[in-house]
Amino acid sequence: MALFSGDTKRLRELTAGVGRLKRGWQPRLMRVLAVDALALTQECFESSSDPYGRPWEKLKTRNGQPLLDTGRLRNSLQALGLQNKGFRVVTRVKYAALHNYGGTVTAKKAPYLRFKVAGRWVSKKSVTIPRRQFIPDTGKTPQAWAEQFEETARAFIAREAAHAG
Repeated sequence: MALFSGDTKRLRELTAGVGRLKRGWQPRLMRVLAVDALALTQECFESSSDPYGRPWEKLKTRNGQPLLDTGRLRNSLQALGLQNKGFRVVTRVKYAALHNYGGTVTAKKAPYLRFKVAGRWVSKKSVTIPRRQFIPDTGKTPQAWAEQFEETARAFIAREAAHAG
């Protein structure tokens, strides 16, 4: 399962001393930030670039955008708020990590991997999948993402404080 856990240290600092907020605001904030993280992840698919703005390697065997042939991977991503501890973007698609990190698939139960490319069957002992990252590296929140999270958190806190007073 691919996941991204948001670092909430700066958010905790941002919200220190905000005594007027309604009870239980932290889980609500984590859910809102999780939705932001999901939208930012979706932007990676739309722009064919990683969370840090680097373009994904182009396709070699078909036309179109990488990772959008069926949309299964992109559509499988879900946002989860984790109470006061942060948030995650997760998927249960088994091949998500292979695409996010890149790697080599090697035939194990048969002498060759067999698959179709441009309507023709191809046999290979192994295939290297380039890294097409859509989930940031743990502990390395992209600057644009951090700015979005901070903006969202500030707006959330302002709304909550206004409604609590």
